[in-house]
Amino acid sequence: MRKIGIITLAVAAALVVTGLVAYPLVNGEPTAAAIQPNPVKQPAAPAAPTLPEAQKVMQESVDSYAAGDYASAWALWVPEAKKLFSLENYLRLHTECPGITGIKFEIKSGRLDNPTTATFRIERAGFLFTYQARYVDGAWWFQPEKDDMADYRKGVSYLIKKRCPSA
Repeated sequence: MRKIGIITLAVAAALVVTGLVAYPLVNGEPTAAAIQPNPVKQPAAPAAPTLPEAQKVMQESVDSYAAGDYASAWALWVPEAKKLFSLENYLRLHTECPGITGIKFEIKSGRLDNPTTATFRIERAGFLFTYQARYVDGAWWFQPEKDDMADYRKGVSYLIKKRCPSA
């Protein structure tokens, strides 16, 4: 019995000391510091998509393509385009039907059409093209053109025959 009494007394003393440390009292009342909730740090709101971020991805995409680094260019595609046409098919297309490499693309202008779409006018070898980037799942991605997407649906063999009939 004596051990139980000593343990009970020790636990009670610990609770009193903890209470005094956790809730300092002034004249028997808790201080303001004792009753303030702990500050909760809210996560920062995600930044709104910006044109410079979209332009950076667009430039990386066209630079990769111009250098013949097709794997890196494909990696910057919007997710649904990657699902439609695999990296293996894209590399096969450009192996069996090589494009022109070494001619740089220059972004002439760009605009945000809405919070998830940016449009760019890009020059290559004196010709102007229009390409889009889309903001999906918190990142900007290159959006292949509608005609290309339609061709990708038809498969890599179709594309090779269409683009390089002699292949």
